[in-house]
Amino acid sequence: MARIIRLLLDQRLLTAEPLPHDGRRTRLRVSLLGQQTLDAVQPVVLQNRSIALEGLSEADIRLVRDLLERIYQNCLPPA
Repeated sequence: MARIIRLLLDQRLLTAEPLPHDGRRTRLRVSLLGQQTLDAVQPVVLQNRSIALEGLSEADIRLVRDLLERIYQNCLPPA
């Protein structure tokens, strides 16, 4: 993950600003160039999503989302 973040920072798609109350942490934000890139690829993302979900009903999609949410919750550390 750190390598991906570094690449996005190097390409100026993200910006990092140190948190004033904790010098060890930084806040990552999408830069203007990053937002322009996201806006440019949005039509492709929507088209790919449409192709991927073709033939699935709303109930199917809801079930997949529920299952993925359950898997995600199972991966969280215990409270």
